[in-house]
Amino acid sequence: MLANVVAREFEVPNDFIKNKGRAKRVTAPKQVFSYFLYHKAGMTLYEVADVLGYKEHSTIIYNLKTVEGLYMEDYFKAKIDRISDAANKIFILNETV
Repeated sequence: MLANVVAREFEVPNDFIKNKGRAKRVTAPKQVFSYFLYHKAGMTLYEVADVLGYKEHSTIIYNLKTVEGLYMEDYFKAKIDRISDAANKIFILNETV
């Protein structure tokens, strides 16, 4: 569900979020997805790396820092805020079920 939200917000196909490609078009969505998996879903760095097909958890650390930097830009801040709102709803629903 979270991957769908991120993909929709960045206007990329859902399967692009979890594939191993490094196309520029999906770099930011994958970084944002990893940020939310770590911060909202409570996954470990290793778990996030595994979901995204990365060999090293250090890539996830880089992604987290990158997203924090992107958040300073209005364009990305608006996207990240919308994803955050949707993520909160997803995780609240999962807790009540």
